Amino acid sequence: MTRTMLTNEVIDEIRSLPARQLRELRSYVFFLKARGAIDPTQLYFWTKRWQSWEREADADKRAGRIVGDGTLRGLLVALKRR
Repeated sequence: MTRTMLTNEVIDEIRSLPARQLRELRSYVFFLKARGAIDPTQLYFWTKRWQSWEREADADKRAGRIVGDGTLRGLLVALKRR
């Protein structure tokens, strides 16, 4: 199969995808491009969903809605004190 044929086949498949799957595909394309720069075992960290969770966690820390000092050790110490 030539590159052109493969490209056309992929484009045909993409055209039939619903928006949700297109967004998922876009994220995957980002992973493919970044694969050389990012440790593959850490790719999950760079997903939009994970980054959203990171922003939520940062907001919770700023608002004082955490137990301990933000470290595992700090959490364990704080829980033992309760």
